[in-house]
Amino acid sequence: MKAKFKPIVIIVLVIIVIVGLFKILIGPKSIESFCDMDSSKISSITSMNGNTGDMHTVTSEEAIHYLTHYLSQISMIRVFEPASTGWSYRFTIYEASAPKLDVFVNDNYIEIGKAKYKIITSANEPIADVFKKFNDMK
Repeated sequence: MKAKFKPIVIIVLVIIVIVGLFKILIGPKSIESFCDMDSSKISSITSMNGNTGDMHTVTSEEAIHYLTHYLSQISMIRVFEPASTGWSYRFTIYEASAPKLDVFVNDNYIEIGKAKYKIITSANEPIADVFKKFNDMK
């Protein structure tokens, strides 16, 4: 009787592992999956406009908290063959003056490393407004 259940148990365990890996690799993620968004650990954030090339570095706690809060509200899912869209804004997050994370953003996609993600949930503010407000903070 035990010999009959052993293959079934192995198959069930393999399926559970595959589903778990699929969820980890492909399932919804947040920016916090890539970087600790604790604003007290972040020394500065540099923003860059993808259309004009204008760069702005912010070190104020208020601005860092504002942007990290906005980014932490985004939920995204990995896409493997997205349409080429370019990027509108880039944010480089620094901890102790060392770059920790580069985030490329447009209205519908985020690129982190070489991977692209489709935004499935975001804050109510459009990224263009967030970028402008962030850059206006001193």
